[in-house]
Amino acid sequence: MRKHKIAKNPEKKRKKTSQPSIASDGGDRHSDVKKTGKEVTEKSHPVVDAIKDDNQSKSLQNAATGASWSIILQIMLRLVTFASNGIIVRMSSKDMLGVVNVRLLLLYSSTVFLSREPVRKACLSVRHTQLTPHHWQMVVNLIWIGVFASVVIAFLLSFVWLFFLQKPKDMEYYTVAVLCYALSAIVEVAAEPFWIFYQIKLNSKLKAVIESQSLIAGVVVLLSGLYFFPTLGLLVPSAAQLVRKLYILLSYARKLHLDLNTAKATIAPIQSSKQMLFSSSTSGVVWFHHYPVSIADIAISFVKHGIVKQLLTEGERYIMTFSHILSFAEQGIYDVVSSLGSLIPRMLFHPIEEDYYTFFAALLSREEETDEVIHNIKSKTTKVQDIKKIVGKNDEQLASLTLATLLKLVVLIGVIFTCFGQAYSYLLLFLYGGEGLANVDGVILLRATSVYVLLLAINGITECFVAAFSSKREIDEHNWWMLLFSFVYVGASIFFTVQFGALGFVMANSINMVLRFSKSIYDIFRYAHHHPHMLEAGNPIVSSIPNISVLLVLFISMGVTLWSEKVLIGDTWKTSIEGVPLLNILQHIVVGVVTFASSMLIIYLKEREFLFNLKMLWKGGNTKSKKKHDKKTQ
Repeated sequence: MRKHKIAKNPEKKRKKTSQPSIASDGGDRHSDVKKTGKEVTEKSHPVVDAIKDDNQSKSLQNAATGASWSIILQIMLRLVTFASNGIIVRMSSKDMLGVVNVRLLLLYSSTVFLSREPVRKACLSVRHTQLTPHHWQMVVNLIWIGVFASVVIAFLLSFVWLFFLQKPKDMEYYTVAVLCYALSAIVEVAAEPFWIFYQIKLNSKLKAVIESQSLIAGVVVLLSGLYFFPTLGLLVPSAAQLVRKLYILLSYARKLHLDLNTAKATIAPIQSSKQMLFSSSTSGVVWFHHYPVSIADIAISFVKHGIVKQLLTEGERYIMTFSHILSFAEQGIYDVVSSLGSLIPRMLFHPIEEDYYTFFAALLSREEETDEVIHNIKSKTTKVQDIKKIVGKNDEQLASLTLATLLKLVVLIGVIFTCFGQAYSYLLLFLYGGEGLANVDGVILLRATSVYVLLLAINGITECFVAAFSSKREIDEHNWWMLLFSFVYVGASIFFTVQFGALGFVMANSINMVLRFSKSIYDIFRYAHHHPHMLEAGNPIVSSIPNISVLLVLFISMGVTLWSEKVLIGDTWKTSIEGVPLLNILQHIVVGVVTFASSMLIIYLKEREFLFNLKMLWKGGNTKSKKKHDKKTQ
C-alpha cells in the first residue's frame, strides 16, 4: 500500500515514512495493514499533518471538533424526539398524523427549503477571514432577500393549501394550522442572519444547543397539549411548531446581545445588533441592490437546484397531497413507518451533512475562484502566493481524507441498518406504535426502507461534498441532471405506487438515490482529476468501501437473525404477536445482540485505520500523537 506524508514545504524533498493512510485502492487493501492502534498513533498522521500546516488550523480544528459535538448532541435530542413521537402516535388519530406530518409539514419544508437553502449554501462559502463590516452588510442584505422571499412563498403556498386542496373532514382549526405552519417557516428563515454568521465563525456548538433546546420546548408543548387539551386538535401541533421556531430566533438574538456586551472580539466585525438587519450602502444604493454579486449568482443557481431537489426529496408527499392516492389515515401510517425507517438518516446523516458542508466549504474553493486568480496572475494583479491560498494542497488532502472517513462511517451504518432491519422490523413497529402499525404492509415497508437508508447515506455525503466545490456553471449543469432525475422519479413513483401501494414510493426513492449519488461520485472523480493532491492519500471513494470481512460478517448476521425470527417468532407478524411466548421474543433479541456485538468486534479488528482516522477527525488533530510529531519535525 502506498504511504504518503504531507510536507510543510512542498518544495523540499519528501522522506519516506511508514505512516498509515486511508487505503488508496480496493481489493486486499485492508489486508496490508498490520499496525496496531498504538503503533499507528506513534507515527505522523495525514489528518493531523494536513490541519497543522495552515494558518487557519485552529479554526479548522474548532470546526471539526464543534461539528463532532454538534452531531452527538443532535443524536441525543433526536432520540428524545423518537421516544416522544412514539407517545404521540398512540395519543393521536391516524388522520391527524397524516394531516400534520404530510400536508402541514410539506407546507413548512417547502417554504424553508426554497427560501433559505440557496442563500445559506452560497453564503457559507464566505470565510471568516473575509468578513469586514462592509462585506458583512452586503451578505446580510442578500440573506434578507431570502427572508422576504419566504414571506411570498409562504403566502402563495398557504393560498393553495386553503383553497385548492381538499380540506380534511371532521378536523377543526385546519385554517389556523396552515397559517401557523406558514408563519413558523418565516420565523425560522428570519433567524438566518444569526445562523449564517455563527456558522461562518465556525461555531457549530451554538446551533446544536439552540436547536436542541427548541426541540425540547416544542415536544413539551405538544405532549402537554395532547394530554390536557385533546379536543383542540390541530391547534396543539401548530402551537408547538410556532413555539419551537420562535425559540430559535429569540435564542440567537439573545446570544448576539450577550456577545456584544461580553466578547466583542470574538464576533468581529459585528459591533451592533443593527448589523443583522438590511441596510442601504453609504453611497445611497438601496439595500436589495447592495449585495455581493458573485455570491448572489451562486445562490440563484442553488435556487434552481433547490426546486428540483425539493421535488425529489419530498416527492412522495407532493404526490400524496395533490393526487389523493392515499387517505389521510394511510398517509399517517406511511409517514410514521418511513420516519421510523429513516430515523438514522435524520438522527445522524443529516447533522453530518449539514455540519461538514461548512467544513468542506472552508477547505475547498469553487473552480471559478481558481480561474479568476490564475487570470489575475497572468495580468500581474495577483501574486503567486494567492494560488496556495485558494487551492491549498493540504486543504485538498484534508478534505479528501475527511470525505473518505465520513463516507465509510455512513456506509457502515447503512449496511448495519440494512442487515439487522430485516429481522427486527416487526418488533420495532409493535413496540413503537402497537398493533396498528405492526401489520403486513408496515413490516414490508420498514424492511424496504432499511435498504433505502444505505442509498440515502451514500447520496447525502457525496452531494454535500460536491456542493462545497461546485462553481456556478457546475451547479447549473447539475440542475439539468436533477431535472432529468425528477422526471424519472415521478414516473417511477406513479408506476410502482399503482402496482405496490405505499411500497412504490420507497422503490422510486431508491432509484432516485442511485441516480443522484452516481452523478455525485462522477463529479468527485472529475474534481480529483483536476486536483491531484486529493488522491495522494488514496481515492476517497474507493477507500470508503468497508473491508470484505466486515461485509461478510454483516450479511451472515442478517441470515442468522432472519432464521431466528422464522424459528422463534414465525409468521405471527402477519396476524398478531400476542400468541408468541415472551421467552421466544427475548431469545430473538439476544440473537440480535450477539450477532451485532460480533459484527462490531470484526469492525474493530479489520478497520483500525478507519477508526483512527475517525478519532483524529473527532479531536481535530489535538492528540498526543500530534505533539510527538511536532517534536520530530522541529
